[in-house]
Formats: sequence, structure tokens, C-alpha cells
Amino acid sequence: MTGFFRSACDFFLEKRIVLAGFLEKALVLNICSFVLFSPFSAVFSKISFFWSSLFWISLNIVQYRSKFYRYLIPSTTLNKSLAVFLAVALASVLFSVDPYHSQKIFFQRYLFYVIFFWITYGVTSRSRQNFLYLTFSILALATIVGAGGLFDHFRLAPERLFSVFGQQINLAVYLCFLFPFSLVVFLNQEKKFFKLWGLVNIVLLYPVLVFHASRTVWIVIIPVALLICFLKDRRSFFFFLAVVIATPAFMSSLQKERAKTVLDVFPALASYESQGTADQPAVHPRIESLHQRIDLANSAFAMFKKQPLLGAGPGMFEKLHKPGPGCDPHIHTHVIYLEILSEMGLAGLLAFFMIITMFLKKFFNDFLSWLRKGSLEYSIFAGLGSAIFIVLLCNLGISSILVGFQDAAMFWLFMAMGINEKVLGRE
Repeated sequence: MTGFFRSACDFFLEKRIVLAGFLEKALVLNICSFVLFSPFSAVFSKISFFWSSLFWISLNIVQYRSKFYRYLIPSTTLNKSLAVFLAVALASVLFSVDPYHSQKIFFQRYLFYVIFFWITYGVTSRSRQNFLYLTFSILALATIVGAGGLFDHFRLAPERLFSVFGQQINLAVYLCFLFPFSLVVFLNQEKKFFKLWGLVNIVLLYPVLVFHASRTVWIVIIPVALLICFLKDRRSFFFFLAVVIATPAFMSSLQKERAKTVLDVFPALASYESQGTADQPAVHPRIESLHQRIDLANSAFAMFKKQPLLGAGPGMFEKLHKPGPGCDPHIHTHVIYLEILSEMGLAGLLAFFMIITMFLKKFFNDFLSWLRKGSLEYSIFAGLGSAIFIVLLCNLGISSILVGFQDAAMFWLFMAMGINEKVLGRE
């Protein structure tokens, strides 16, 4: 009888191990699918999040049974700062101008970002293989975006490139993720396969970067990429610098015009103040763009002044912003930090900076380790951190980190992978 029970226990234990392995693989596959396909579909990104949550809960139930709830939230260096941010966001909802609208933003965005962060961290912590699978998917996405962007440029010949294989995506955001990541992987000293793949992605993505013609993206990516090359490999630095210098010779007239106005912010602002009026602003495109952004910034500061501690409530900028004379309606400030300040007040902005500070502290340590050691893992950490750093800079001119789901979730996925040192030394 004892042997029978022992055999039965071994049978069920073996089945549990097999089922846990299946759920883990399904979860990894689902997150890799998120990386590859969610940039092209907001609906797919939400479906992927649902299945990721289901697989993660099921995996923990199978593995830990009645104590599964203890392992749903993995221990990370950002947990305390994330908890503070969520607490401030919830307080902002309670004191919101429109609590009903704000609670939707909290439960459909902020809470989902943090859950997705925990799931990604948890599954990549389980094995080095899982971590590398997600790395492969990021590199594959870079190849798709680069090849698809070039395909659309030569097929459609648009003035500015906004699509990949005919699908509209937020190229500004994904270039900030994919170009620095591919660059750092290319500069790694260990694996030739990764180095070659990174090089292919850079060759594909750089023309897309030019054809997209976003001044904000140019300003944040090119100088940081040059700095990375200078610190890691001087030959790559001089080659990349030569390519950047030669690029204007191959630009279209629109791209050249936008390149010329990259540093024209202050002259254009002075021109706007001298030529434009409140009722009849100047109509030069650069001046008009500044006029729109100044109007958005003024609106955000006005909301902050009314409720400086906790802001007007998550998602309230789109409800409260009233465009000034000659300005188009917008639902975001195009500066994510001003948006946080207006919607969650000083407490929200400080809580968000707490998260970013903790991440950047680890990133700089990993970056220095990569410069010294150059191992594959530190190359990936440095690439992920560089991408996050550039996205943070880019959000001085756009709103993506806490807006929508698909683009913002990618930010939190990169951050979860970037702080995960549990994969170091694992096979």
C-alpha cells in the first residue's frame, strides 16, 4: 500500500512538473509574440496581456498550489518605488476632478503596466533561456521594423515614413527602443552571431531613422549612439560619425529642411514672439509647432497650479485642456513629465522619478560593467538600459511611457528585463 501511494505521488508530481513546464513555455511564447506583434495592433497587445496574466497565475498555482499568491509578485529592486507610484496614482484618482474617468486610466493602464512588469521579470528570472528568448524577439522586431520601413519607403515614397509593411506604427518610440539596443548588441565582444544580427539591424534601422524625419528622435538617438560608440569602440565611433556627416547628402528636401531646423528652437521662438500674436500666430511650420507645444505646456501648468499636490487626476488633461487661439485640440501634452505633473501633481512626478532613479542607478552600473567586461548578459543589460534612457529623453518631446497600452507596455517590459540580474551566471 505504501508503494502504491508513493507511486501515485510520483506520478502526480511528474505531471505537475510537465504542466508547469508547458505553462512556462506558453508564457514565454506569448510575451515574445507581444514583442513581435503588439506594435502593429493595440487589440493584440491587450489580448497578449490577458493570456500572460492567465499563464502566470496558472503557473504559480501548479507550482506552489495553495501558497501561489506569495509568488505572483516577484521581488525586484523597483517594488517599493512602484508601490509608492501606484499609491499616489490611487490617491490622485480619489481626489480627481472626474474620479470615474481617472479610475479607468488607473485600472486599465497604470495597474496593467506594473502587472506586466512583474510578469516579465518573473518569467525571465526563471531561466537564462527565457531571457534570451525575449532578447531574440527584440532583435527580430528590429529586423522587421527596419526591413518593413525600407520596403514602405521605396514602395510608397512618402514625404515622411510612418509605416512598416503597410502598417502604421509609432516609429518614433520603436526607433528609440530598437536602434540603441541593436547598437549595443553589435558592440558586444563575445557572440559573433549577436554581433552580426545587431549590425544588420543598424544598417536597416538607420535609413528608417532618417526617413521618419522626427527631429526629437534625431536629437536623442544620434548623440547618445555616438557617445556609446566613443566609450566602447573608437573605430565604430569614427565610422558612425562619418555616416552621420555624410547623411545630409542623401536626404530629401523635406528631411534637409527638418534637419536645418533641429537647432532653430530659440530663433523660432524669438520670431514667434516678435511676429505672432495671441489671435493671429505666425504660420511658419516650425513656429506653429512651437506655438502648439507652448499652448499645451501652459495648459498643463495651469492644471498643476490648481491642484499642485495630487494633480487633476489620471487622464484628466484630455478632459480639461482647452486649446488657445489658433491651436489644435490635443489629448496629451507631448511632454510626459508635464502630463504627470498636471494629472498627478508633484507627488506623482516625484514617485515616477523615484522609479526612474532606481532603474538608472542600476543601468549605469551595468553599463560600466559592460565597458569593462563586455559579456553577453551585460551587453543585453546595457542595450536595454540605453533604450530606456533614450525613451526617457524622447518623452521630453512626446508622450508614450504612460499613454495607451502597446507602446507603454514595451517600455515596462524593457525595464523588467533591464533590472533582472538573476539571469547572470545561469545556464
